[in-house]
Amino acid sequence: EVPEGKIEVILRVSDRNSNRVWTRSAELNISKLKPTDIGSIRWLSDPSREVITENDTVRISLNIFSFEKGETRLKFHFRYQDKKIYFEKDTILPDKKNQSVEIIIPADRFEEGSYDFVAQVQNVIGGEVTKDIISFKVWKPFFKSKRYFERVRQMAYITSSREERQLLNAKVEEREKIWNEFWESKDPTPGDNVNEFMIEYFRRVDYANKYFSRGSFYEGWKTDRGKVYIVLGPPDYVIDESFDIRQNPYQIWYYYDKGYELIFYQRYLTGDYELQNPPPEVW
Repeated sequence: EVPEGKIEVILRVSDRNSNRVWTRSAELNISKLKPTDIGSIRWLSDPSREVITENDTVRISLNIFSFEKGETRLKFHFRYQDKKIYFEKDTILPDKKNQSVEIIIPADRFEEGSYDFVAQVQNVIGGEVTKDIISFKVWKPFFKSKRYFERVRQMAYITSSREERQLLNAKVEEREKIWNEFWESKDPTPGDNVNEFMIEYFRRVDYANKYFSRGSFYEGWKTDRGKVYIVLGPPDYVIDESFDIRQNPYQIWYYYDKGYELIFYQRYLTGDYELQNPPPEVW
């Protein structure tokens, strides 16, 4: 009974004793089903859409609708980083208005990397083809994975050359021990099973990669803004002059406790912001 188009769904929860109220909202796009359609592709493995080869299973469920007479043709495959095709299948489903199909494949049958699951449905006698895609990632266990090397390189701002070489050149069976020893040496509260420094460091790295890679030739953590963000943390205040067509874009980051007023400038309009006045902690 919901009309087609964009709608806002609002969830409101109130505490009757304190009269406190919490509200969350989300926008949805409601579209009319086609004669033969994929109602949804549901990812049933880890909610992060990341699976580990040695332990996990890739589990996907398709909800398929058909308002036409006759059987439904379902074709699907897994596409590895837009190239290699895995587990391609073409199958005929019975004549039903609504049915679910579940696909279960052990994660260790996939190479490490990014994947698209691609599905399409069509009535067997012809007609319109409906296609849908979801993406996910497959990893090896961390200390056997290329993620290990990626994370070690991202630690460049807090490791010496000797520590970095030791971490990168460690044998697989030695990596976990050397990794733990390094981070234990940085742990501000040893003995509580939570390394706050490591968690915060990689939170900053991931933030830099998400927000400072755009328009840059480099990964976000390698940019000037990324390096400052990782080493000094979030600025207290930012002036952003990125949209004035009369001048090159620039930003000013303020760190009040340190007395810093850091100026980032797009010299060549490529998307890279160059730090004009680096503080001693960063360079």
